[in-house]
Amino acid sequence: MCKSFKYVHEVTPIPHDVIKRQVHDGLSTKFWLDSWLDGETLATQFPRLLSLEVDQNCLVYDRIASVNRNWNWRRGIRSCREQEHLDLMLKFIGEFKLSTGNDVWSWNYRGGENFQVSNLRHALDTFLLPADNFSTPWNPWLPKKINIFTWRLFRDRLPSRINLALRRVPNISLTCPICFSDLDLIEHTFNTCRVASDWRTLLSRWLQLSIPDYNPIDIRNWMDSVHGSASYKQILLGIFSSWWWILWKNKNQAAFQLDYDTNNTLFLSTVTPFFLWLSSRCNKFLYRGLHGKLLLLC
Repeated sequence: MCKSFKYVHEVTPIPHDVIKRQVHDGLSTKFWLDSWLDGETLATQFPRLLSLEVDQNCLVYDRIASVNRNWNWRRGIRSCREQEHLDLMLKFIGEFKLSTGNDVWSWNYRGGENFQVSNLRHALDTFLLPADNFSTPWNPWLPKKINIFTWRLFRDRLPSRINLALRRVPNISLTCPICFSDLDLIEHTFNTCRVASDWRTLLSRWLQLSIPDYNPIDIRNWMDSVHGSASYKQILLGIFSSWWWILWKNKNQAAFQLDYDTNNTLFLSTVTPFFLWLSSRCNKFLYRGLHGKLLLLC
């Protein structure tokens, strides 16, 4: 339990004194190693006395059950410094007395009283998980795997080589497996890589739009400014999601099979499956030729 709480204090700004042991009978609380008084453990505050203790795992009941305290030192108190620490600890303990009932953990973080796993989980999520108000719309015209992929892409949760390295997963190289000119970052794969840049030109020509040189999140925000109905923008997001999906597959193909498709082949790989997905799910869709114009009958 103490190791778990130590980890909580290391990864979050939660102070030490919010998690404390409430001692009643003292039969399940360690005198030296548990935080049962205000502040840190007695072992941390009085290391000299801890080194003199015979049983460092002793319980609170073992040491303060009697009026005179039951100390079990390896040797007697010799130096003035040791006596000073003992007097300070006795003053710190004060007139603490045992009572009936079992010992429990208390949790006084933000006004709470009793320790609950849900409160601790909420605190860890608040400090460790990224907080943003950016929402990823679910596109009913795309397969589930494309929607989930887009959600992960917008939150930089794809297993790129850099993201894997940050999680201590060994990699042969950290560079892009296609162009070898930059680090394998999400920004590079879907924006600045040579294949992504050339492919964006073909996509702009097909959609008859001037697609800016943005990363996926900025592309998502840019689509809000595009003139058109809500259905048209949903189709547009579906095309981009399909584009990013094929880009990701092509990068993995280059990484694991040492081969990748050309821009024309990739363009067909984007247009063809999206046309099949859309035509089977949306009855308001017209498509005129591979390089024709998208029309919505809304």
